[in-house]
Amino acid sequence: MLDQEDNAYFTKLAQIIQLKGWGRLTKKDILKDCPEQLRDFAVVTPPKQALWKYLFWLVDKNLEHISQGVSTKVSVHDILLEGVMTIFDTIQPYKAFLRLAFFSGTTQSISYELLKQLDDRCQAILESAEISTSGLKGAVRVKVMQLFVAAAAYVWLEDDSEDQAKTMSFIDQKLRQVADFAGYFGL
Repeated sequence: MLDQEDNAYFTKLAQIIQLKGWGRLTKKDILKDCPEQLRDFAVVTPPKQALWKYLFWLVDKNLEHISQGVSTKVSVHDILLEGVMTIFDTIQPYKAFLRLAFFSGTTQSISYELLKQLDDRCQAILESAEISTSGLKGAVRVKVMQLFVAAAAYVWLEDDSEDQAKTMSFIDQKLRQVADFAGYFGL
């Protein structure tokens, strides 16, 4: 588990990316000021993967509250909305460097990494809404949710409003469309 020193290290790394650019991050940047407990991890893990792992560790930590505090009175739509917004709220402090990452010409590899990392998170969000993720139908549900979150990420990256109204509106509207789609196909 990461501590405050680790958090400060990754925050500093995000600032380096903002200054140098995503494509110019080196092992030297990673190892500079690296806390001792992360040194082995930093040496063997490619820099970009290390940052993705850290961000999604934060997301996982914040998604835990959704599955723990679900009330039967809350609609499936609201649970899914909260889950997706939790992802964006968690990574909000890193938005500037993520924007740089997405729009620096390396979008294809970043989109792949995002989809790969979203698999477990989307499954957790769906399960918190008591939507089955088992079997073929469950796998399709998770993949649809992944694509939905990835599409919402692009809207979020362009949304500079403090209340994230554009992102919330997109997620709300698209969740309804996804629900209609899923219902139509019996998912």
